[in-house]
Amino acid sequence: MHGSAREARCGGYRRRSPERTLLYRLLLEHLEGFLAELAATPGRRDLPGFVKRELRRFLECGILAHGFVRVHCSECRRDSLVAFSCKARGFCPSCGARRMSATAAHLVDRVLPEAPFRQWVVTFPFPLRFLLAYDAELCGQVRLCFLKTVFAHLARRARRQGLDPAASGFRSGAINVIQRFGGALNLNIHFHALVLDGVYTSAHAFARPQFESLPPPSREDVEKVLSDFRRRLRSLFERRGMLEAAESTSDCDSVLAHVAASSIRGRIGTGP
Repeated sequence: MHGSAREARCGGYRRRSPERTLLYRLLLEHLEGFLAELAATPGRRDLPGFVKRELRRFLECGILAHGFVRVHCSECRRDSLVAFSCKARGFCPSCGARRMSATAAHLVDRVLPEAPFRQWVVTFPFPLRFLLAYDAELCGQVRLCFLKTVFAHLARRARRQGLDPAASGFRSGAINVIQRFGGALNLNIHFHALVLDGVYTSAHAFARPQFESLPPPSREDVEKVLSDFRRRLRSLFERRGMLEAAESTSDCDSVLAHVAASSIRGRIGTGP
């Protein structure tokens, strides 16, 4: 078999070329000057180290000069050089897309049951976005409040349908993902929850759970979920003594906080 035929059969490998993209060229040309200018700004602290590392690692991702492995294909009998990736989580489009695809495949193949799902999305006002972006513990508690509200809603609807909670009660499940940006790449903390569109019940602790699907929620159902979530959220902030902070974005002298607050409002945070 000719080499070209073998290569066509195995598909071949084409290296991506991040150095040709506009994003890469912009960072390569302006990143260090931008960081130096921020560090020299009077009255503000420098960007955190993890932000600088993320940006600098992006400039090494997929670049052969920063390391590679040689891969041999037994089909086409050709060697290919595969550059190391940065494996960063917050900025690199390539590594982010690969992680997204791998996570989706894992959920579909190994986690999610054969059952109907419904996506629930919740967004927040500007001051809350700022707080949730900075306080991971608070963000986790808010997310738990949201899921508990949806699960309670499903249990109420199951009772309205005349389902028997049996010994175990009504149980549901969800995959919840925090998305940190909006359509304009602005800082916009919001949740995407893939929730079972029904409930599980079982006659006793050792019985196999049985899934019962539920009809779609009405507009009144969604409004009730929102109302209950707001009540739970207010109670959470009152317990933490953060109710005043949740109603207004506080000023902060760090560069990251200033840029985050500007991004939330759709404003330019740095520059003239």
